Amino acid sequence: MHGMRTLLVLLMAAMPPAFAGTGATSAFAATLEKDKGKSAPQLVEEPTPPSPKPGVAEPEEILPRCVLAARNVLAAEENADADTGRSARTRDKTGPILTGDLHTDLLSPSLVSGENSGGVFGSGGRRNPALAFGMSAVVPGLGQAYNKSWIRAAVAGALEIGLWTGYFTWRGQGLDGRDAYQAFAHRDWSPYRYGAWLNEYPGYGGSDLDIVSIEDVDFMNPGGWTADQEQRVAAFFEDLRTAERASRYNNADGTGTGATFSHVLPNHGDQQYFELIGKYFQFGAGWSDWCAGRDPNDASCFSIEGFEQRDAFAQKTSLFFDYAEDHADANTLLRRASRTTSIIVANHALAALDALLTSRFHNRGLEINSSVSLRQGPDGVVSPVANVRFTF
Repeated sequence: MHGMRTLLVLLMAAMPPAFAGTGATSAFAATLEKDKGKSAPQLVEEPTPPSPKPGVAEPEEILPRCVLAARNVLAAEENADADTGRSARTRDKTGPILTGDLHTDLLSPSLVSGENSGGVFGSGGRRNPALAFGMSAVVPGLGQAYNKSWIRAAVAGALEIGLWTGYFTWRGQGLDGRDAYQAFAHRDWSPYRYGAWLNEYPGYGGSDLDIVSIEDVDFMNPGGWTADQEQRVAAFFEDLRTAERASRYNNADGTGTGATFSHVLPNHGDQQYFELIGKYFQFGAGWSDWCAGRDPNDASCFSIEGFEQRDAFAQKTSLFFDYAEDHADANTLLRRASRTTSIIVANHALAALDALLTSRFHNRGLEINSSVSLRQGPDGVVSPVANVRFTF
């Protein structure tokens, strides 16, 4: 701007003498002085001059035109400077904006600077990492679809569907199996029978258990018990645990370790109740096929040692092993379903992290691409310049 003013002053100084001392010259100087300090003077339309006399050039008519032309040049330059400043400020906030000026658009330090503000869903090719993270955290694959990573979206979604399908399938089968083995236990394992056997076991040194108190209780249908029956069963189980703590592994055939029983029977219907009666051999006498077809007073019927295998079990109770297998199968399915929930949570977390990183890498890629600019060197040669910035 100052260069333009200097140029115009020089032009005025170089004017022909015919213009010197005229009022127009003084007006031109006053115009320059008046326009100093104004940021963006308005363009002034050149008035239509009166028709000059043929062959005569009047200085008073020519010089005002020069003054107006010079003023319009100054106004255009200052308006361009102001627009360039606004464009730079706007570009810092909203991204690349072309001003229409070749010098400004091509030779600026960077075609893009700052960050784009794209709102919730992003704009201008940018993506919202928080939104992508939240979408995949809720439903794996949504954030990948938002990032247009279609293969990843399909994999994450298919894995999610497969996991939930497996969870509901295994849990349903496990619950059905649990209901089946509990019904099995109610039908074929009796606390009354176990208590009667314990009274006759040589290793038991306590007083006889009052098995008569529960003789009328239907253990096949615990849901139909009266309040009185529930109280009598609870009292009997307390006495039963006391008897077990007073028992030793001393079998009728003289074998045994003499150690106390390893376990006591939990309350009827507890989770541990259903597990122990099919896990430890001391509870074998409660099964309905214990010593089936044999003299119940035979010494082998009071031995709880040496039946590590089904066929080696002297009492030939297959129900113990059948129940143990059913119980194990049902619990395996329930554990598998439980572990599947952990994998589902991990799938949500990994899909959310993948969506977050993918969107951030995408945005950084846009920043790297937009950092390429053209710069003019001291020799006037225009060359491309690339600036790469990594943010972690």
